[in-house]
Amino acid sequence: MAVRAGPGARYVMLPTSARIFVYNYLGAGVFCGKSEEDAFRECVRERALPLKYTQELGRALILLKEEKGIALEEALYRARLIPENDYRILRYAKRERRCIFSELAKCLREERFISGKLRAVFVYPIILAIEFVAVIALGVFWFIPEIHLFFAKLNVQEPYIVGIVYRVYQFLTTAVTVEHVPFFIGMGAVLWMAYQLLKFPGAKFALDSLKLRMPIVGSLSSLRLAQDSISKLALIVSSKKEKLADAVAVTGEMIQNA
Repeated sequence: MAVRAGPGARYVMLPTSARIFVYNYLGAGVFCGKSEEDAFRECVRERALPLKYTQELGRALILLKEEKGIALEEALYRARLIPENDYRILRYAKRERRCIFSELAKCLREERFISGKLRAVFVYPIILAIEFVAVIALGVFWFIPEIHLFFAKLNVQEPYIVGIVYRVYQFLTTAVTVEHVPFFIGMGAVLWMAYQLLKFPGAKFALDSLKLRMPIVGSLSSLRLAQDSISKLALIVSSKKEKLADAVAVTGEMIQNA
């Protein structure tokens, strides 16, 4: 009997760090002569992961107990603990009677390392952008009103740019009031709906396509995707004795699900 989600059930997929730990544990257990299922049960019993992830792993244990003959990778995938790409790789390796949990964990570690480096590249520009916004806000809400008051006391025509920024200050101070709270709540709801729409495949594809066309971000994202594709291709070729063309086709299927 399959495990089904209730009306309000919310599943939590294992993060990359937790998947790396589980794959390494399974790989070590199989290397020591245990079955994949026994190694997985031992991994859950030891509770080496945080409690919420250990509880999530229990869903896969229920599937293994209730459905005889189900493969471990299928139980993990149907319990929504691992993404489809991991499931495909493990399933193809199982067909060749090979265990590649350790190799998959190594591949995920490399992907996480590269992703971390790419994120680090954008840390400094983001810090500069935050500082720039803070300086602009300080100037609009404190410095510019003082300059406007200074010219008003001298009864002198203020510079044109000061007048423009002061009008922006007046607009912001009159807009951000209690009367406009419903408007801002509505704007927040619209932004939340837009964020949810971005999770759909079509919207995600359009956003990723826009990202790839950006000058610097696009180049780095392209290199990241190339590395991801090559690592998956190498993992499949090493786990399945097939032609290179077939391995490329399998890799293409997984990349479409990324």
